[in-house]
Amino acid sequence: MQHQFAHIELWTAAGSQRAGKKRWSARQILEEMSRAPGACDHVERPAAPVHLFGCAPMELADELEMTAADLRDSRGRSTSGRARVLLAAVYSFPTPRSEARREEEASWARDVLAFNLRFFGEKNVRSVVAHTDETFFHIHVAVTAPRIGNRLAWEEVHPGLAAESGAASVGASPKARKTAYMSAMRSFQDRYFSEVAVKHGQSRIGPRRRRLDRGEWHAEQRVSAMLKKAAGRPLEDVLSADYWRSRFERAEREKAAAIQRANAAERQAAKLKRQVIRLLKKLKKFVLLRVRVIRKEAPILTPPRIRDRERIREFQRTNTRNRGMV
Repeated sequence: MQHQFAHIELWTAAGSQRAGKKRWSARQILEEMSRAPGACDHVERPAAPVHLFGCAPMELADELEMTAADLRDSRGRSTSGRARVLLAAVYSFPTPRSEARREEEASWARDVLAFNLRFFGEKNVRSVVAHTDETFFHIHVAVTAPRIGNRLAWEEVHPGLAAESGAASVGASPKARKTAYMSAMRSFQDRYFSEVAVKHGQSRIGPRRRRLDRGEWHAEQRVSAMLKKAAGRPLEDVLSADYWRSRFERAEREKAAAIQRANAAERQAAKLKRQVIRLLKKLKKFVLLRVRVIRKEAPILTPPRIRDRERIREFQRTNTRNRGMV
């Protein structure tokens, strides 16, 4: 049993330099997807990609460069060179083409396409192609983000940025934001596993992450193959699918509970704000009245309890004087 491979990454219009290594631009990624001359030197015999969905990759390249030219930051400065304009996803079928059955590859490709359309949204998935000229059959997906004003809203498409943006909106620390980002990316892998990989006999993680030696890994593969043949479904579907599905559902419940707590906190804050406003109005009225009293613009207002006590004392003094006169 082979393990899954799913990877997503954001790319800028002009490329970038990181740690002394030059990163490709969005156009170069799309050229590699379309097998343009000079963009696939790693392939011995390039073959035309199999078109699965959307437009041709190079049609999208021109559109992204035009979009990048209009993007601005919060200060109105152009971000055409450094703006992230493309999300590229890669999914690989784990069995080499020399050993894989073509109908299994086709079934996996259909599931991968359906998964991306559900996860990223059909309007955001712009181009999907498959490559058959390398050792492993694999699929490239080009995704764009909706535009809001002068920027691209990647927090509505990229799972990690969505979680990071949500954490930042509630004032989380940079460390908490990074934790939210990593957790969301793991959830993406979990979801791909539960919706696609497990159906095709792929494990969630490989032997290195689980610290299996070569013998244990191959033993697990042999057992999985026998059970899959006997039961008609992959071993992971029996052993792990329920676990990963329950983990995803638990995460969704925790997310809903967090949203409810945030909404309750907002309502409480609004209530306290109204109370403070009322108290400030009363305080302002009292201060203005005291100022008028000090300026002798208004009579001194004595509390009713003190007025009643003064009346009783005056009545007692009057009675005492009257008795003395009799």
